[in-house]
Amino acid sequence: MNSKRMGVGLAAGLMLAGGLLWSGHAYAWGGHHGGHDMMSAMPVVVMVKKGNLTDDQKHQVATILTNHKTALETDATQLRTARRTLMTQMTSDTPDPAALSAAYDGVATASKTLALEWNAVRGEVQALLTPDQTTQLKAMRDKFVAKMDARQAEHPQAGSERLDKWIDRLSK
Repeated sequence: MNSKRMGVGLAAGLMLAGGLLWSGHAYAWGGHHGGHDMMSAMPVVVMVKKGNLTDDQKHQVATILTNHKTALETDATQLRTARRTLMTQMTSDTPDPAALSAAYDGVATASKTLALEWNAVRGEVQALLTPDQTTQLKAMRDKFVAKMDARQAEHPQAGSERLDKWIDRLSK
């Protein structure tokens, strides 16, 4: 029974943290879900989901998440606030480059703070792993990086291509 409660607690903690990140990103980018901020949490999520953790390790991860919960919630709230400020500046009736620059700096700072907190969580979780678990997760990470590198190699100018298409459509 304790194992089941521990698993539920761990899942709830990950869902809470992921939901905080997801909702902030969704608000800031017009309802689009997902995003770069969740990338900070992904190593922890992968370790928990794919690392074949023992029940004891899962309990320890739940404790780690509990210990970082307040900081993660605070950082996510600050990021949502910074993104709202950025969106306000981006859609302002009177463009103000200095205010827009400050808003972007605010998002960068808040994103960095959240990423550093998740990095601390990752370090604590990674310390719990056995050498075999570490090797398995490193292999998965290497495969993921190779896949991302291949995608980027296939479309090195994807942003420019989209912009060119948009310009072409508007020019007609």
